Amino acid sequence: MKKQMITKTIRRIYIAKLIPAFLFLIFIGYLLYQYPFKDILFPTRLHSVNALLSVDKSNQEFIEVTVPTLYYTGYDDVKNSKRIGSYYYTFLDDTCVFFLLSNKADRPQDTELSNITLKAKQLKDTSRVNELREYLATDLLWTKEALTKISYDYLISEPDAFYMQGYFLLAFIVLTGCYSIVTVISSIFFMIAPFYSPFCKFMAPGNKRMALNIAEFEYSSNRFFHCNKTTITPNYIIELYTYKVDVIPLEQIIWIFKHSTISRFNGISYHLVIYTTYGKLKIKNKQKFEADSVLAYLNDCPLPILIGYSKENEKQAKEMIKNRKLYWVNRLKEG
Repeated sequence: MKKQMITKTIRRIYIAKLIPAFLFLIFIGYLLYQYPFKDILFPTRLHSVNALLSVDKSNQEFIEVTVPTLYYTGYDDVKNSKRIGSYYYTFLDDTCVFFLLSNKADRPQDTELSNITLKAKQLKDTSRVNELREYLATDLLWTKEALTKISYDYLISEPDAFYMQGYFLLAFIVLTGCYSIVTVISSIFFMIAPFYSPFCKFMAPGNKRMALNIAEFEYSSNRFFHCNKTTITPNYIIELYTYKVDVIPLEQIIWIFKHSTISRFNGISYHLVIYTTYGKLKIKNKQKFEADSVLAYLNDCPLPILIGYSKENEKQAKEMIKNRKLYWVNRLKEG
């Protein structure tokens, strides 16, 4: 005779939840390691703008710096007919450094800006920088090669530091990561203590370990009724599938009735709706003879269970649920 089938099923369910959640946490860890979220949220603070020329680009791609003076180049960055920002420049130790500033309502587009603090990304953007050099060289009656010799290879871009996709990705990682952590912890806990799992939530407060042991014993050796996946023992209704289990104490059942639904693809399907002291449960996708057999058996049991749907049963069930809850609250208070 098989032993502890209910416990094994509960543990199988949580192993199936644990493995993908754990693998997803590994994937999230990889994303956090590869993607510079920390640098985006907390860019490196440069105490002097001159540090731009010596900063390590690989480790300090995102920076925060205050620039004493910036001069407008006369050119803007435009995408899809929309102005994204404006190009400015300044000189650091005879080196021309180009900046791309975002359009901000509190920042005037002047030919000269003073003491501008910005969070930016250092870009090895040769296409935009080269294009800007060509235009400026023409304006200054210089050659592009001459301007290239005295200018910084990197573009200090403020718009590129605000990476919307990155923030969405971070939010996704945080939310799914928290969910995965909760799933991992709860799965391990319910594998260790299956009697505290949601599958045993309809058991009365008290020694749930003992209650589950009794359900295991009755399921394996003392079945009063069995039809497909539904088993009724002296004290429980037990629904046992490969990855689903319900354990409902008979003494907690107040009202049970058959409910049918019609689907275009599945035709008529029947469900058993069970109201207990601790909530409502729907056992789905039963054959008509299964649902009728369960109701017929319970109707013959000497238990105060309301069988079948009617307005009168619904009214009585609500009153019985209220009284049962008061009974168990008082019983818990008494110890």
